[in-house]
Amino acid sequence: MSYKSVIDSFHVETNAKYQPTSSATYCNIFAQDVMRAMKEPLPSGTCSTMLRALQANKYPNWKPVSANVAQSRANAGYGTIGITSDHIVVIYPHGNTASSVSDLYMSMAGYKCFNDTRITYAWKSSVLSTVKFYSYYSADNVSFTCDTHSTVTIKKGNKYQARITCSQYPTVVAGTGGIVSISLASQSGDNYYFAFTGINTGSTGIYINKSSTVVFVCKVV
Repeated sequence: MSYKSVIDSFHVETNAKYQPTSSATYCNIFAQDVMRAMKEPLPSGTCSTMLRALQANKYPNWKPVSANVAQSRANAGYGTIGITSDHIVVIYPHGNTASSVSDLYMSMAGYKCFNDTRITYAWKSSVLSTVKFYSYYSADNVSFTCDTHSTVTIKKGNKYQARITCSQYPTVVAGTGGIVSISLASQSGDNYYFAFTGINTGSTGIYINKSSTVVFVCKVV
């Protein structure tokens, strides 16, 4: 499924999951859902938590890019976002060339939900210059080995650590969101140690470097 088709499949403008309530909006949830479906996972948490993680390079596949590169990357089918400490949008593959930030197109959940709409609907013009853009640079088809291949059981709140050996930073994503959080615990050469923390009970497959099959399963109890 193409990047455009993935975004459109969430029907953000009408999907009840993303509609604002009197006390909350769901821009982070929508962006995380889209990128999980792309197997290009974003950090979990609020916008401010996500931005700090991206700026600290805790998700090295997400690289900072300029506004015009953000639109061209999205047009080419790569997951791309615009983010501040209190809002996030998914850059939409509109097919245009962006000469300024206001030329970008996006999809978002928030005070109102939009699909394939100018970014000026997401932030006031006075704030646009503060928006940071990130695009996903993938480790697709890069070979790897993993020390885990079966089902691992994790108590809610506890962690399991897996070693992945890869020539570049691997893409690690859960097939079902909300079961585990995934973070890089440490690295030694080509060995990457990822922590899988149980969030909610259930099971989810773990995919690495956009593998077509599950590498192992995390079961949270």
